[in-house]
Amino acid sequence: MMPTVSGSARKSSPELLHFRIGVIGVSLDSRIERFRQEYLKLYKPYQVAEPDREALALSIRRYWKGWWKGAQFEIRGNKEGVLFAAAEEEVLPHLEWALNWHIALYHTQYLQIHASLVKLDGKTILFPASPGSGKTTLSAGLVIRGADYFSDEFALIDPKTLLVCPYPKAFCVKEGSIPILQNFCPGLNLDSRWIKKRKGPVAFLDPWLIRENPVAAPSQIDYVVFPNYSPRAQPALTAISKAEAAFNLNRHSLNFLNFRERGIEMLAELVQSADCYQLQAGELGPTCELINQLVRNGRD
Repeated sequence: MMPTVSGSARKSSPELLHFRIGVIGVSLDSRIERFRQEYLKLYKPYQVAEPDREALALSIRRYWKGWWKGAQFEIRGNKEGVLFAAAEEEVLPHLEWALNWHIALYHTQYLQIHASLVKLDGKTILFPASPGSGKTTLSAGLVIRGADYFSDEFALIDPKTLLVCPYPKAFCVKEGSIPILQNFCPGLNLDSRWIKKRKGPVAFLDPWLIRENPVAAPSQIDYVVFPNYSPRAQPALTAISKAEAAFNLNRHSLNFLNFRERGIEMLAELVQSADCYQLQAGELGPTCELINQLVRNGRD
């Protein structure tokens, strides 16, 4: 059962903030002004006056651990109770993680694939990948170059139409990629730092700071590209078979088994209608240009 916003919350306390981030409704409850303002900074374009009927409800509360530990913060779900306890500099990454966890758990009407997605020159490109593959940096670079944006976390695919739906969360940029993106797009402000466990310092980038109206509309997938990043590599694309692509896509799908036989059919249909590649990603500029060439050549 989805952790929807309660009836009393719908009558709206001033602490509640409501958002529609693509197809995902979010209601955030926090009296802590810093976190309210940081979340508004990232998601102001998606703010709505009233919550969606199935909005995912999260809250942030401060509690005192004693003089030896100071303040700690609890991130709660509407149904699950305490999800995380975090220090102040960890709150926003933990909040994003909690939201992603809620999506994976409760938005099971979609086929979910761990991937980033953009639409470039009218063609939708799916980058399924494990953490550390460079998919977030590549997607941000392509948006800087003019691509429309779906997500850097989830491909949410309608099982009936196989259209991928937008969830345009802020890019979560690891410390090593921050100077790469700032050099790629001078003037990009990535000064704010947070701590994400296992990944260390991160910055969040609102795609609306890159350009106006960056969000893609629901679309079919035209390319399935599996990236692997190595900083000194020469960028290269290698065509792969539909069977290999479906097998690899299965590894990055979070819930295809929930759909039983239809899950396997969906993966097969997705790759059947797409061109499929392995991408050796390297320096951001040449890698983005290689993806541009792929799309241009496909249109010729």
